[in-house]
Amino acid sequence: MASILKNILVLLSLLFVLAFGYYLYVQNGSASLDTGTSQVSLDVQAEASAFLVKLAELKAINLDNSIFMDPRFMYLVQYSTEVEPELFGLENPFSTDKENDQN
Repeated sequence: MASILKNILVLLSLLFVLAFGYYLYVQNGSASLDTGTSQVSLDVQAEASAFLVKLAELKAINLDNSIFMDPRFMYLVQYSTEVEPELFGLENPFSTDKENDQN
């Protein structure tokens, strides 16, 4: 009796899986994806035109570099001191303090 019940449950579950698979197969063909490409392309075109306007403005700028040839600029002296690099951390981050004390 138990084996007949087990066979019926296996058969019903197999039929359920097949029916669900068929349902998904049928739904896959009828599904459509709306990407809204018209709005996206309009946004991209607006951003591209704004970028081209800014690029044209930047290309129109002429920089005068004569200040770098001024003698007052040429005789500037730098009084900064160079910072020496220092070691930080452990050579082996997985080592214990006892291992580092020995080295």
